[in-house]
Amino acid sequence: MKLRTIGIGIIGAGSIAQGVHIPGYRAISDQCEIIAAADISEDALRAVGRDFDIPKLFDDYHDLLKLDEIDAVSVCASNPIHHPATLAALAAGKHVFCEKPLALNAADAREMVAAARAADRILAVDFQSRFFAQSVLLKGYIERGDLGEIYYVRAAWNRRRGLPSKVKGAFHSKELNGGGALIDIGVHVLDAALWLMGGPKPVAVTGATYLKIGNRADGGFNPWGPYNHEEMDVDDFALAMIRCDNGASLILECSWALNIDAEYYKIWLAGDKAGAELELGFSRDPAAVPLRIFKTEADTWVDLTPRGYAPVPSPHAAAVADFVKSVREGTEPKAPGEDAVRVQEIVGAIYASAESGAEVRLD
Repeated sequence: MKLRTIGIGIIGAGSIAQGVHIPGYRAISDQCEIIAAADISEDALRAVGRDFDIPKLFDDYHDLLKLDEIDAVSVCASNPIHHPATLAALAAGKHVFCEKPLALNAADAREMVAAARAADRILAVDFQSRFFAQSVLLKGYIERGDLGEIYYVRAAWNRRRGLPSKVKGAFHSKELNGGGALIDIGVHVLDAALWLMGGPKPVAVTGATYLKIGNRADGGFNPWGPYNHEEMDVDDFALAMIRCDNGASLILECSWALNIDAEYYKIWLAGDKAGAELELGFSRDPAAVPLRIFKTEADTWVDLTPRGYAPVPSPHAAAVADFVKSVREGTEPKAPGEDAVRVQEIVGAIYASAESGAEVRLD
């Protein structure tokens, strides 16, 4: 049976929509069609209408949701809009592909997931780190048992300087963004680590957050341009230890600005049979490889470098394609909303622990 083409709406027509979501849908135009976009910014609407030939444009996403020909939406608006826009879309009978973070807090995230279940609609999240070819390959090794019991993981996305510029929006504001480096890039590497570990339940979190560079006019060279140091009240560096119900420990690090030699976006996993180092998207050395396996055989150490697998040109596009496939076939997406709730609970616990100076238990 031939599957029908689904209609797509875009809520939030800014840079993430123009750079990721819209190109992702257009790459599979045989499966979906972008019907409309909504944004409060006239400039953003003008840009998507001009550059992507989207036929219907609205300054209120509620009007977009009234269109019967739209089956699913991408929620690409600012973080505080994720919760109300997703609830409105689900109430209108639309499937939802939401940008990260799913919400500003775990309670809102849980409400979104419950609403998707009640509406019998798909709620997926753009956790694109799961879609790198090397991530998928390593996940297969782990599920096959090659690493054995994974009991220690370190996950880090640290930038030497990568403070969001003033033109990027309200990343500097806790009220408008929900947090800083942790809620922006930390959620990506945290989700990927938990996914590779098999989704253990976090039971205790100890965290710390810092704002040492992003609030300074003399914070140093920032390749992304001038940043709003005057009003910045969010973390530019965060770290945590997360203990899980299966006994495994996860160390998380993330930064927009940290005085280190170079940016790295990596996950290290230690199992009782073997270990792995997974690099996601960045490399200190052009000759470096994105995945390595460490083990012992007989009386020697063995380091394996898998090769020959096809790279993914855009993990974002792969995440979009997975969402469309789920909608068309009625299958579970690879990054469901339930997993984003778990991430949001940990993020909230890290901030709470940083504020109190004590461990936070998770029920």
